[in-house]
Amino acid sequence: MPTVPLNESGFVTLDGSGNGTVRIGPDEPAARWSPTVASVSVTTNVLEASAQIYAGPAPTQQYFVDATFTASSGDSTDRITGKVIGRTQLPYLFAIFSGGDPGSQATLSVTGTKAIKRLTITASGRNLLTFTKYSGLDPENTGAYDEEGDDLSKSRTGAFSGVDFYGTPNLRSYQFSLNVGF
Repeated sequence: MPTVPLNESGFVTLDGSGNGTVRIGPDEPAARWSPTVASVSVTTNVLEASAQIYAGPAPTQQYFVDATFTASSGDSTDRITGKVIGRTQLPYLFAIFSGGDPGSQATLSVTGTKAIKRLTITASGRNLLTFTKYSGLDPENTGAYDEEGDDLSKSRTGAFSGVDFYGTPNLRSYQFSLNVGF
């Protein structure tokens, strides 16, 4: 299955006790992330926050990832290879921050790969070819107007097929789209 780089982050402002929780995970139900590195950081002035990383539906001991970080004003990183984050077994990554400066910004960043589940490429066009012996601009141009812009078709029945009367021909148009699902 093809993959693309994963580079996701979540943020929280630490509460009055210096605590906070960041939760990140795929948005799509069938999406799968394969993180290789988790990084935490805290903008701090005095107190040095610690962070514990969990991979699962809740930040409980059974989903604890083998790393406890001390996050100061720099980054603290750890390899978390082997965890597949997705909606079925391990839906989220959590960082539980504690002991930091109240009001500090705490960040959990994850790098790795994410699987491409769906890739749709669409191309379409309108009025690309005209098959006719007509030599004018557009055989579908049915407007009949004189030089002053008066409608000449009011006094006659049917359209003036085969004669261009200052009408704008149908334009060619091209549409392309790319839809990628993770």
